[in-house]
Formats: sequence, C-alpha cells, structure tokens
Amino acid sequence: MLSLLAYFAPARPAASIETLARSIRAPMSTAYRYVALLREFGFLMEAPGGKYALGPRALSMARAAQAALSYTELAHPVMETLSHDTGETVFLLRRVGDHAICIGRCDPVNPVRIFLELGSAVPLHVGASPKLLLAHLPPRERDAYIARYIERDPALRRNRARLHAELEHMRAHGSGITIDEITPGVWACAAPIVEHGKVVAALSVAGPAFRIGKAKRSAFEALVRNAARAVSAGIENRHGVT
Repeated sequence: MLSLLAYFAPARPAASIETLARSIRAPMSTAYRYVALLREFGFLMEAPGGKYALGPRALSMARAAQAALSYTELAHPVMETLSHDTGETVFLLRRVGDHAICIGRCDPVNPVRIFLELGSAVPLHVGASPKLLLAHLPPRERDAYIARYIERDPALRRNRARLHAELEHMRAHGSGITIDEITPGVWACAAPIVEHGKVVAALSVAGPAFRIGKAKRSAFEALVRNAARAVSAGIENRHGVT
C-alpha cells in the first residue's frame, strides 16, 4: 500500500487504477482494495478522467514533513552550540499523533549511547520532550491521549495523578526534566519551540545522570531554555515577524 502512495510525484500527480496496479506489480483487485482503503482515510481522492490523486490527508502530512525539515534546518546551528556548551547530546522532537518523533540530533565529540535515533517514535507520556509536548496539548486532547494509553499501560493507570501533576508543572514552568525514562540512567531537560504562540516542537539535552550534578542541571536548564527561545525567534523571523 505504501508503494502505491509512493508512485505519486510532481511529474505523476494522478493515475488510473491500471497504472497503479502496474506500478506495484499487483492484480487489479488488490489495487482497487488499496485505493478504496486509502480513499476512506483521505490519502487519495478522485481526479478527472477516472484517475486518482493524493488526498487532503496526504497533503497535510507533506506540509508537516516540510515544516519539520524547516525546523531542523533552523535549529541545527543552535543545537550544535548547545551540544558543544554542555558536552551532551541534543535532540529535536515533534509530535505526530500519539508519538513524539526525533527529527534532529547533535552529538558531542564523545557521545554516550542514548536510545533515541533520528526517526525514532516515543509515546507522549515517556521522556522530557514527549511529556513537554503532551503538556502543551489542549486539555481535552491531553486527557483523551491519557485515557487511550491507560488501557494499554497498567503503570500509567497507577501513576495517572502523578503524570497530570508533572504535566501541569511542565506547562507552568516552561521546561521539563526527567530521569531514567527513555534511556535508563539518563537525565534530560526539554524546552518548547514556539511558532505563532503554539508549541510545535521540543528541544532537549540529555546525558548520564551521574555526571550531571545539581549545579550542572540548573545551568543546562538555562541553556536549553535560551536555545529553544533562539530557535523560536528564528522561526518567527522566517515569517517576517519582528
């Protein structure tokens, strides 16, 4: 099915069922079934001449991908500086549905292994950046997410009140700190990236908790906040906002 979607390109904006079937080397019946399902979810729509083209959902995902790339380009110099100044790994994450996706990463000269690679997806209730993104969702969306995950995660059910309190603190405080969440033994601090007054991503620094003492943690939190503000300002300047 993904191969069928991958057929479309600027030079191939629309295609017939026959063409799509040939492109994925599948019977017509399979192509019809895939197209019907993709239409149902808004990824394809009918086009003139009995053809099909990308639908509104696919186009919105393309815009989201383009925005993510632009965030990464703007953030990269700031992330490099932050990684140099802290000596730790710096991440940029963006929410996609119920997950936070790693869209940027900068490592120091001697990085420590942290299990969050480019493209990695993490549930929104685990880790500094994901939790910060969850904290800034509208209350109704946030509560709906937690209700969905309570059914899958017994630990979340037991710690629901603590999670709510932690999210409220992150939202009010303007940053989020976690230990031992995405990677055991790792301390992480995240701050929000803001576009037009809305949190669109989270910037974080992460490293071994044993070597990041109390004084360093305070200093790192200030550096992460400043870095996130710098990226947010770059986004606003891109839009011509002064």
